[in-house]
Amino acid sequence: MKVKQLIAVFLSALLLVVVVGCSQAQDTQTASTSDSQTTTTADPATTTPEKRADFTFTDDAGRDVEVPGDMQRIAPSGPLAQLVLYTLCPDRLVGLGQEVTDAQLPYIDSDYAKLPVFGNFYGDTLNLESVLAAGTQIVIDIGEAKETVTEDMQGVQDKTGIPSVFINMELDNMADAYRKLGELVDETERAEELATYIETTLADTKKAVDAIPQADRKKVYYGQDSGTTAVIAGTVHGDVIDMAGGINVAEVEETIRGGISGVIGFVGLIIPHFARMVAGYDYRTTMPVSMLMGAAFLMLVDCVSRSLVTAEIPIGILTAFIGAPFFVYLILDRGNRI
Repeated sequence: MKVKQLIAVFLSALLLVVVVGCSQAQDTQTASTSDSQTTTTADPATTTPEKRADFTFTDDAGRDVEVPGDMQRIAPSGPLAQLVLYTLCPDRLVGLGQEVTDAQLPYIDSDYAKLPVFGNFYGDTLNLESVLAAGTQIVIDIGEAKETVTEDMQGVQDKTGIPSVFINMELDNMADAYRKLGELVDETERAEELATYIETTLADTKKAVDAIPQADRKKVYYGQDSGTTAVIAGTVHGDVIDMAGGINVAEVEETIRGGISGVIGFVGLIIPHFARMVAGYDYRTTMPVSMLMGAAFLMLVDCVSRSLVTAEIPIGILTAFIGAPFFVYLILDRGNRI
């Protein structure tokens, strides 16, 4: 009996110790939580970040533009801008520059593909009513800096009444362009993540390409519009071929940076007149004859430019050499008829 009493006393004492200990721990935790809450509420600025005030942003066209500090509704000016902004701040897009293509759909959330299409901000296809109805706060243009970029961006801003900025982005400065864009839209962490990835990828690509002997590099023809429009070397569109170690076979002496095809003059002047001499003035026959003669003419001139002398003669010089006298002939012939 005494043993049972001793066991009961022992268990009661043990239970008392546990209860007291838990109570003290709970009081300590409550006090700690209270202190933490007191500290937190004492400095509300640490939990509620202040919104940015409106500020002046200097874009890559050299324009000082007053932009909203808290920009949540952004309109891209075109296809490149919408893709870049989709990777940086997709939830802020209120529309698209052009419809998402079937080739892009597997990589883009369907909800974003359903956004309204605003059209071309530089042309006559802009749906200004949709832009305004979307509550657009800023228009962002991204791409290569053309000679008229300052006038173009100011024209967009005047047309819409919405702040419009330009960010220059090409292959060699893409990482820095992302950083500048991140500062503009207040997404610096995401922009730095993307910029670092770009720099790492380009560095790895360059290292791999440098290891390929020049003789082993592949010749590439890249054509758009079903292959009929060449992406020539020395243009912003052809930079990817160079970066990947390819040899772009579409190379001309004079190029327009950012253009797709080079400058080959007088072809459009010479060939249609020759075609009319051969096929008459019925356009049902003149047009296909013009296309065939134009292709044959350029092939012939290209062969001559490569074989006439040791150094290759720019094809534009030969077409001008043939086309200029023909142009003078047309003027004199028309003058005689008058």
